[in-house]
Amino acid sequence: MLTVLFLIVIVAALAALGILLDWPARAAALFVLGLVILAVAAKWIGKLAQRLLFRSYRKRENIFSKTEGIFWKALQEAMPSDGSVLLAKVRMEDVIGVSDKVSARTRARLRTRVRSRHFDFVVCDRDGRIRMAIELDDSSHRTSAAAISADQFKNEVARVTGLRLVRIRARKKYDHKKLCATLAGD
Repeated sequence: MLTVLFLIVIVAALAALGILLDWPARAAALFVLGLVILAVAAKWIGKLAQRLLFRSYRKRENIFSKTEGIFWKALQEAMPSDGSVLLAKVRMEDVIGVSDKVSARTRARLRTRVRSRHFDFVVCDRDGRIRMAIELDDSSHRTSAAAISADQFKNEVARVTGLRLVRIRARKKYDHKKLCATLAGD
């Protein structure tokens, strides 16, 4: 492909200079040469724009907000010693599946509803079986209509699928015994 493009450019350049063809053919050659130059320039500009866009990404310093970080540490300390694993910010789609018994269109629509959401924390046993999901609810979960709606959706999906979903109100400090009991399933 690159060789063909190179040959077209050479022929068009020679024709444009009047070496190969008469005037109408030279005009056509100039037109083709112009199109090739535009195509190469457009591709180069596209790559440059993409590189500039990628420079807009920044690595976050911490995966957690301050409130989530405090809760993460409290959860880590309260985790049972049975080999359970605590995961953070797990996509709902990795926890909740859609039945194969629905149409492809319905399946796609249902997957879309869980794809862009996540559970704050998920507790699995040592074999990766999901034991529970934990949502940390700050004040926005009581005042923001969007947060309330998202919470209702997660609650209903958890109820229907049998997923144990625990909601814990955000605090500055957590009761260790209560967290241990929650993680143990009590």
